[in-house]
Amino acid sequence: MRNGRFRHGLIKWASALLRGYFRYAPLGAGKQAVWHHVVRPLLRTGAELEARTQFGARMMVRFPDTIQSYIYFFGIWEPAITAYLASALQPGDTMIDIGANVGYDSLLAAHCVGPAGRVFAVEASPVLFGLLQRNLALNHASQVIPSHVAVCETAGDVPVFLHSGSNLGGTTIVPAMAKRRDVRMEATVPGRRLADIVPEEAVLSARLIKIDVEGAEWLVIRGFAELLPRLSPRTELLIEVSAEGLRDHGCTVQQFLGQFAAAGFAPFLIQNRYSVDMYLESAPVVLEPLTDTDFDQVDILFRRGPPNGGDPPSPDRHGRACPGHPRTGGCTASAAVPPTGGGWPGRARP
Repeated sequence: MRNGRFRHGLIKWASALLRGYFRYAPLGAGKQAVWHHVVRPLLRTGAELEARTQFGARMMVRFPDTIQSYIYFFGIWEPAITAYLASALQPGDTMIDIGANVGYDSLLAAHCVGPAGRVFAVEASPVLFGLLQRNLALNHASQVIPSHVAVCETAGDVPVFLHSGSNLGGTTIVPAMAKRRDVRMEATVPGRRLADIVPEEAVLSARLIKIDVEGAEWLVIRGFAELLPRLSPRTELLIEVSAEGLRDHGCTVQQFLGQFAAAGFAPFLIQNRYSVDMYLESAPVVLEPLTDTDFDQVDILFRRGPPNGGDPPSPDRHGRACPGHPRTGGCTASAAVPPTGGGWPGRARP
């Protein structure tokens, strides 16, 4: 037992040292090599540690899961998505996070919308929902309403397939997707339409509906398709779209896009990579009109046309609008970490 405590302490110390190096060392040269040759072997230890995000949230993370590991070392997950969320959300807004995973995006949204806002965090996996609840409790995020249910087209029991511990983000409710990924069935959970989980008024007035459900996005959309034309003019939808997942449900990319076009939404591409270089560079994040529909998987932002017919504002990686564009929201993802016990900006304590 003493050896175990010593080993955990050594891993904790080494991880903290590497975290400081990646976040604060001024020179980027060599960081990729350190990641591949030092950090990756460290991830195999399966250590559980506390992380701090760039916006000040505390999260318990476990190696080697990709999402949790990146949050620990960089304080951020999906920099392009983070920048968009931080630029779009402002105090008092409502966000719906479908496929909330361990809670990073829900906590970021809670930080941005503040105690007057609402965040509905929906997660189907029992394992991930447990981690989500723990992270929400750790931050006293009382404006986040969690729901353990699968969002579907119709009500019924839904199988959940849990991905391996190195990629829990690959967890899915689509049997065909699970078979291709060779993942195990975790549980059967209730499936319901979105408006049966989140109050209809919250759906209609939401500033943002985020959907990341590993191939089940067509089921989610079909479950509230009749509400799409009635969504607030401010509502935007950020959806990870898998062409393979659409085909599993007899849908084409063109049909999927057509569902939104009929409701007046235009698609914009958010460039999003999962390689470590995305976390080491400081290039601005650019929103581009989606023109190429021959893709495997992309992140698409649906909005009711860019303002004044021009290009949409493109936030930089910290959530600020790029030069020449007005800022679109009231939050920055790179807020300073508050002192221990000093509270977290934008968060209400119960």
